[in-house]
Amino acid sequence: MDAISKKKHKNLQNKLYFINISNKNHSLFEWKLNGLTKSYILDLNVIRKNSINDVFFHIERSNMKIVYIRKNNMIYTISTMNELQYQILEAILEQIIERFNEIYDLEVIFSFGDVSSNYFKPFKDIIEEFLQNFYNSNLIKKIDIYCKVCEKLLPLYIKTSVIENSHNFPVPIVYRHHGHSIICFIDRNYILRGTKSVIITG
Repeated sequence: MDAISKKKHKNLQNKLYFINISNKNHSLFEWKLNGLTKSYILDLNVIRKNSINDVFFHIERSNMKIVYIRKNNMIYTISTMNELQYQILEAILEQIIERFNEIYDLEVIFSFGDVSSNYFKPFKDIIEEFLQNFYNSNLIKKIDIYCKVCEKLLPLYIKTSVIENSHNFPVPIVYRHHGHSIICFIDRNYILRGTKSVIITG
């Protein structure tokens, strides 16, 4: 990531509201922005009702974004200020999932019955170290794209896992921006090969 982008996104921890790891019943781990007292239990209750596995879901509020994914019986959620793009949030969650499952053998842990959230508290230090070094981790790439609607260059952030795991190129990425969207076609070398306007419904 270039120097301007690093400056813009420095202090990543200050742009996040919370990171939550839950099972279908309750939270096992939660990291919150320092000083944040608000509870997001209503959002988490809605998220837990979604039984679809291995798909990232996005929720957009007036002042925040939420990204979550279910992995079997576990739900991983992150919430942030609106300025961060969804691909950044997905990249953070992917790494958190990987590290959490490396450290904790959940199948063995849950075989003993209910587990206190205190058991997972040390994971807070792992998350904070990771967030401090996120932009040196090569988990995302920044690509400048030209939007014909805005008539200006825009920064597109893409997970490197999207390109590395793709079998077909160029990879289409939909960029939603200020009420409109464009498809960006990215090759295996993270080079923009074209853009196309998208007709939106929903």
